[in-house]
Amino acid sequence: MTTSRQRAAGWSAVTSRTQVPGAAQVSVALQTEMLFSHRSAAVVGPNRSRWNSSANEGLTRDHDLPADGGPISLYAVARRALYEELAVHRSDALDLELLGFGLDLRNNQWAAFFRAVLPDLDEAALRLRWTRGVGDKWEHDRFAFVPADPDSVLGFLADQPAESWTPCAPALFYLALVRGPYGARATIRRRASRWRRPNSGCWNGGGRSGPRGGAVGCGGRRPRAHVCGPYPVPDSRTGPPSTSSVP
Repeated sequence: MTTSRQRAAGWSAVTSRTQVPGAAQVSVALQTEMLFSHRSAAVVGPNRSRWNSSANEGLTRDHDLPADGGPISLYAVARRALYEELAVHRSDALDLELLGFGLDLRNNQWAAFFRAVLPDLDEAALRLRWTRGVGDKWEHDRFAFVPADPDSVLGFLADQPAESWTPCAPALFYLALVRGPYGARATIRRRASRWRRPNSGCWNGGGRSGPRGGAVGCGGRRPRAHVCGPYPVPDSRTGPPSTSSVP
């Protein structure tokens, strides 16, 4: 059995730097829309000036390492991302669910994929809050509020050049669609097939996890991201698994 002192020593070794190579990636669903965020050119790192998840926050020693040596809460990291980047307050109604984990094989980083449903907020409410100030106001330079149906979301993903996406974002939004109210993976894949571009190799892909660069085995090319998760991916026979509770 690992003691709290051993866990504390282990986390201190892992987090000897200010930031560790991992992040919470959050897909935000509003009343009728899904939110896409475009990273600013001022952001440090390989993913600047690219479309990304709705909110993204890296783990830091100062914010996320418990003083008592306890385990890090990825849910708390995801909530911090929503607050600092999108001004989503703790008092807002929120259904936050961990969908799985991804590995960015290009930049050697891992990510925890979350789906956040904000039933009481819409584009107007969020933009009004942003005019009053956001913690990480330089993180993004534009946002896209896309109708949350599969055709609109997959169409938006397909309309942007492949190089304009961060490696894990398409896989995250694909999983969010599958987990959302539109249900079965087979339905999403049928709709995704109409958006497949010639020679894209990854859009419907034959891989295990998702569109454009998010799947393993994409047309024989090195994948941009690999996705795995603690929940079974629903299919047309079983439907979606039960919703997890937020710690």
